[in-house]
Amino acid sequence: PLVWWSATIAAAIVDRSRPRVIVVGNDLTPEGRTASMLAPARGVRVAPLLLLLLAPLLSGAHTVEHYPLANGVGSAAIRLSDGRLDSLRPALYAALDEGLGTAELAYDAYFGLRSASTSRWLTDVPVDEVRAEDDADALVVRQHEGALAVETRWLSPFGLAHPAVLAVVTVTNTGATPATGVSVVSLANLRVGGGADGVQAERASFDGARDAIVEYGARGTLIATAVSASAGHVMSPENPFPLVRDGLPIPTVDDSGVRDDVVHGFVFAPPGGQLAPGASVDFGVLLAFAAADPAALATDVDGYLSGRTPGEVWAEELADARAFVAAANFPVGLSSDERRLAGWSTALLRSA
Repeated sequence: PLVWWSATIAAAIVDRSRPRVIVVGNDLTPEGRTASMLAPARGVRVAPLLLLLLAPLLSGAHTVEHYPLANGVGSAAIRLSDGRLDSLRPALYAALDEGLGTAELAYDAYFGLRSASTSRWLTDVPVDEVRAEDDADALVVRQHEGALAVETRWLSPFGLAHPAVLAVVTVTNTGATPATGVSVVSLANLRVGGGADGVQAERASFDGARDAIVEYGARGTLIATAVSASAGHVMSPENPFPLVRDGLPIPTVDDSGVRDDVVHGFVFAPPGGQLAPGASVDFGVLLAFAAADPAALATDVDGYLSGRTPGEVWAEELADARAFVAAANFPVGLSSDERRLAGWSTALLRSA
């Protein structure tokens, strides 16, 4: 009924008013998508306002707070001011209709950097650069702490048919001497439990066979998988947040028990915790959710990763996105900025 009404209303508006251009607020909603499909067939151009979300990345202007990610199944958002994930939903929309909202599965998720001389969450480190990958729905956040440069890359993988987010962290030693005591700590504060905010009676446990932390509750199951081999793992009651903030040792915790507001994370480190001058190392975490059938979710995650490195997973996702964009028929005569904007928008609309 919703699609039928949307199509009927859109057709009536176009046929009666005969506009030259229709500005659609969000062409990922049923109404917006219907208008975007019907209007061109009647010779009317469509300008999705959603494209303006991506335009600031061309100019550096700060007009939006988040960068959207989606894979056709779920959606997510990265906060541009500090590079954290602070939204993950099991649908493309926040609400299907009035009173039919989509659960918010994330409070936030981000990373911390530790070395012999520092222990800081990256959300407290100034952002040097935020860059969207061309012809893809993927974001790169660059920061540095002393001689250690950190690049955090985010996308929502199309190769996995679940609401999911992939984060790849690359640490590079830009200094002239070896960096020691180097590690990266992940933190995930997710909302898969009961209650209005999804934090009641959650439980997390470590799956050593998969190098994964499985969190489950009334809303479903979320699996956080270490895409590169982890050096440790921690979870409530040992919240990793104060441990990194205060530079404290991170204990190994295998099971949180049933409790409210479970938080968990991995520890990643290069061999011996040392990074030579000019050397880089990649780490990765995949977050994937299912409302039911956790065994099938685990099997799907295993099949998707298939032993690939974080860099390989990232590169293949980007290659698939760019192949999709390359098949689009863009207008001739676009400027360089217009072409980049069209590429980003087309990659995002792949989720529609």
